[in-house]
Amino acid sequence: MVVAKQTTEKKVVKKAVAPASNTTTAKSTAVAAKKVSKPAAAKPISKPVVQEVEEVENKQVNNHMKPIVPPHSIKINYHKKSIKATITLHKIPEKFISLETKPKRFHLDTLKHTKKYLLDVEYPENVTVDDTKTECSFDGNTLTVFIPIVSKLPQQPNQKENTNKKRKVDNEEKEEEKEKPKQNKKQIKKQKVEQQPIVQKEIETQEEQQDEEAVEEEEEKTTTTTTQKKKKFINDESALNIMNEISENQEKKANQKIVNEKKKNQQFESKAEEKQSKKQTAVNRKENVLKKLKGNEEKVEEPAVVATTTTTTEKPTTKKSAKKPAAVAASVSPKKVSFGEKVDIKTIPKVGKGLKLN
Repeated sequence: MVVAKQTTEKKVVKKAVAPASNTTTAKSTAVAAKKVSKPAAAKPISKPVVQEVEEVENKQVNNHMKPIVPPHSIKINYHKKSIKATITLHKIPEKFISLETKPKRFHLDTLKHTKKYLLDVEYPENVTVDDTKTECSFDGNTLTVFIPIVSKLPQQPNQKENTNKKRKVDNEEKEEEKEKPKQNKKQIKKQKVEQQPIVQKEIETQEEQQDEEAVEEEEEKTTTTTTQKKKKFINDESALNIMNEISENQEKKANQKIVNEKKKNQQFESKAEEKQSKKQTAVNRKENVLKKLKGNEEKVEEPAVVATTTTTTEKPTTKKSAKKPAAVAASVSPKKVSFGEKVDIKTIPKVGKGLKLN
């Protein structure tokens, strides 16, 4: 493609140089030739869009499928001469875990599960292991593996330094003790006396005498007190007095208990009597009520009924009576006898014991 462009440019230049008569045309053709003579920059060859999308997808899949190193810890147990490995595998069943212990490497993977873990590590400090005696347990999403060590164990870190420091300190203390000469108390006192003046000698002698006297007095007191106590306990009547006091106190306590029990019994008896009296009063009330009811039933008799007639007189209606019809209706007796206008009504007089009808 580049070669074809160069041939076309040469042809255009030749055509522009041929007509020399017209100056204006020559200038215009020269400018055109300059513009055409500049080679165009080659565009980068772009990949197709479909290919780019496929590459991105492949990268994502590869990143997703890569296994991850699980959280773990592999340590040497110097006391049991074994390796302890703890690996956390969250929500992964046992059937998807593959474990391989080799004499120089530790291999574990979960490639069959969706959570893909891979651990392939050498043992710490290049220790050789007996892979036939591995013990493992899977509890609480944590896998613990114990493998016994066959090779020689390396020394613990900082063990030498600590032991050397302790030895140095012990040796220094022993040397200091050996250098110090053993001196008695008397020798130390003599040295002090020689160094101090005469005044201090007198003071020290007085203090020593006082100390010795105080010690002797204390010893005498202790001996006298022990002997006196023994004599008093054996000879005096203190033991009898103590026994009498103890017996009196016991008697007082016993009497007090008896009094308290009597009070309790009296309280229980009084409560029982009150309950019985209340029950008796309730029974008497019921009997009285029943007797009264029976007596009333016997005495009850039907009263004599007398027919009475009442006359009604029409009153002139007023405003008050018109406003209160309910009150008037209430005042009128319910028993009424109504006759025609021409009938003369006479009331029947009441008949007593001594009266007679005409």
